[in-house]
Amino acid sequence: MLRRRQVERELGVSRSAIYRQMLDGVLPRPVKVAPKRVGWIRAEVDAVCQARIAGASHDALRILVTQLQRDRKGPLRTEVGQ
Repeated sequence: MLRRRQVERELGVSRSAIYRQMLDGVLPRPVKVAPKRVGWIRAEVDAVCQARIAGASHDALRILVTQLQRDRKGPLRTEVGQ
């Protein structure tokens, strides 16, 4: 599980860029881990990074993110902002 600042470092982007990318569908939304805490699933962030390195198009990233979020299982399935 990654906290927001860790995601910023992993992706090399600002806080606002993270939220812009989530709204655009090219970065997965975080999951609730406690009443006032959220985190990003490391495997999902890593998958997006690998797709970007491989040259995935914007549309391909949106499809990947949709699939990653759809595949979530277990009690942490609730997405923030939904």
